Amino acid sequence: MKFKTPTYTDIHDNKVNILISQIMIWDPEKFKDGVPKENECITLYEVANIDVNQNYRELISTAVVRFPRGTMLRKIETAYVANPKTEASDQDVVQPGSKEKGKDSTKSTASGKEQPIFTTISELGVVQVQRSKAEKELEAADLKVGNRIQIKVGYTDNPLYADEFPTKENPTGEFNGYSSDNRNNKFILLFTGYITKVSATTPIELQCEDMLSCLKKVGVPRISLKNAKVNDLVLKGSKFDLLKNTPIKVHPNVEKSNITLGNIELTKELVVADVLAKWVDSGIFCFMRREGALNQPQLCIGKTYFSDDSKPEESVDKIVSIMNREAGIEPVKIQMDWDVANDNLNIINVDPKFIAVRASAPNGKKNGFINLTVIPDDEDKKQYRVVNIHETGRKEDKTKGGNSNAKKKKKKEKKIINKVDLSQYTVIPYMGTSKKQYTKEELAQAAWTYYGQKKYNTTGINGNLTVFGDLDIQPTDIVSIVDKRQPVRQGFYMVGEVHTTFGTSGYRKEITLPFKIAKFTSEPEFEQYLGNGK
Repeated sequence: MKFKTPTYTDIHDNKVNILISQIMIWDPEKFKDGVPKENECITLYEVANIDVNQNYRELISTAVVRFPRGTMLRKIETAYVANPKTEASDQDVVQPGSKEKGKDSTKSTASGKEQPIFTTISELGVVQVQRSKAEKELEAADLKVGNRIQIKVGYTDNPLYADEFPTKENPTGEFNGYSSDNRNNKFILLFTGYITKVSATTPIELQCEDMLSCLKKVGVPRISLKNAKVNDLVLKGSKFDLLKNTPIKVHPNVEKSNITLGNIELTKELVVADVLAKWVDSGIFCFMRREGALNQPQLCIGKTYFSDDSKPEESVDKIVSIMNREAGIEPVKIQMDWDVANDNLNIINVDPKFIAVRASAPNGKKNGFINLTVIPDDEDKKQYRVVNIHETGRKEDKTKGGNSNAKKKKKKEKKIINKVDLSQYTVIPYMGTSKKQYTKEELAQAAWTYYGQKKYNTTGINGNLTVFGDLDIQPTDIVSIVDKRQPVRQGFYMVGEVHTTFGTSGYRKEITLPFKIAKFTSEPEFEQYLGNGK
């Protein structure tokens, strides 16, 4: 995985940007095929604050949305008035000033307020379309647990992003987007999922979970399988297809990877969310991220970046990294003197003696994996010690007496052997993939070989960065950090967690960078910023 060294941009941009948001809420039973239009559901453009937490190590991402008191619920209602030549008398129709298409007039309502009327010309005559705005204060009763929610946020330098009433320029009264400035007008899908809790009092607060929340209600059949693959369980039309009849879309790279799970046994007491969440113990991560041309969330399943790819032609899993991306997609650039609001990132050079490799691999048992850590031996630098050994899975042994062919399943082993505190170590994760199953000795030797190859970065990283919200960053993204003042921090990093806040205090993203993937091959070159996204 190689990337170009980014440029250093001298930016002078004095534009004032406005925070914008759009929150859509609807009944998933009424719109099973996709997202409704803005005028077909509850659509809100005002919010007090939004908190979204995303972490590739957690199956389900969460969001909290708080609305200010007095939030108004607006809905554009459309009524087609009778055609004068076919259905109605002259008293039923308000004649417009002109029969030109799109010419507007007004009609007095019972409340005395004038509402706009738009006309179109059909073969039978003039059809009048009346659109009015229904408005009331948002109440907790308008929002239900189980409703779908979609949150879009961003910046704009154009305040005319939505109209309270339809106009000739915006005849539907729907949200009409923003100007085309690529740098200063970004409007992204921040979160989509389900409402799980609604406060009973005002100001109204919603607690939400992403699309994978629906898997908490989907059961699994009894499955006992040797050398199981991820594709056997999650792909559409596969043998078991655990995601059948759910709205979850699987990322194409999942099928390409076809990750090995080993021997598994599932019972009917489990739900699909339990199954996917348990895979993290085996170094396999499941999470949603926006991908593809439509930028819609898809289920990604992958192993840690630090997997055994020394012999890819012999590897059981040809594509294993959680960071696989389509060719040509470069990392998001973070320029420390421009994009960062708060810098809490610390880089520490570590002693090689205090680098540990935490290794995982299947062990051939049902639902079984070996987890262990190798560290340099204090007395002999060429040797290593194996600590924190933990095996999971079920053994099958013949029972004593009775039917000699009967089998008894032993409980999962939970005891950790040679437990050592690794708080002073920089721990590098490693996933064994070149074999279908490993013994403890084989995995320890593979991890020690990886330690000697030094493909990882030998600097310790802690803390986080808070960047401005216009940087579209998700967990498992690779970002490039350009720092002229502290060049030691320059390089490519993997994003672990993203905490997004949006509201009266601004739009920020706090990101953690657990791993530095690589250094730049050359010093970033200077580039003059010309404005307007160029």
